[in-house]
Amino acid sequence: MTASAQTGVFKVKILLPVLEVQVNPEIDKILTHKLANDDIVNLALGRPLDTKVDKNTEVLGAAVTFEDRPTETVPNPAPKSQLVVYDPTKNGAEGILTVVGEMDFVRFDTAFLNKGRSGFGAAQGTILATTLGDPSKNGFKESFVQGAGKCSGKFLFALESDADASPKGVVMIQGQVNYVYTDGSGTHTVNGFVTNGLGKVSGKPIGGWEDENF
Repeated sequence: MTASAQTGVFKVKILLPVLEVQVNPEIDKILTHKLANDDIVNLALGRPLDTKVDKNTEVLGAAVTFEDRPTETVPNPAPKSQLVVYDPTKNGAEGILTVVGEMDFVRFDTAFLNKGRSGFGAAQGTILATTLGDPSKNGFKESFVQGAGKCSGKFLFALESDADASPKGVVMIQGQVNYVYTDGSGTHTVNGFVTNGLGKVSGKPIGGWEDENF
């Protein structure tokens, strides 16, 4: 027998300051490449960083599925939630234009409070190699990040009854980020480290669906 899983898509705001050492003959430099929402969307879609992002149909979002806690029989349940580029004008899961990243491991705890639910946890994840557009010129290479944060909101996101749920969450992000981009001076590869990245999720869901395969 299969069980259904509820997934809701929520807008996220991310800032990844990527630090990279530029080796010079005499004195090295430390460069900072700041990746914000539009940059992440463009890289995930395989486009130049200066491409204008359609705010209505190309939204950086967290596709949040209720995660399973470890049990004796399944001590390391596979995480389901993803970072995606989402088109809210389409129906449910069909709105996912591409998956930017997936969680590889997550541990969390939650509290049931008078006004809803509050939780905190830590996770490790993978930024997936870009497959759309021209990833040899603009796109992510496989990268690995980790983070910890907290979130609060209504007890349950249900597609029918809780469409107005507005969770608030924040996560600190660290890891190594590898990508390539092309501008007027040529094609450049960045392989640096994020030590103080920040991610936030808030607002009403912009999409949602049930998956009977979980």
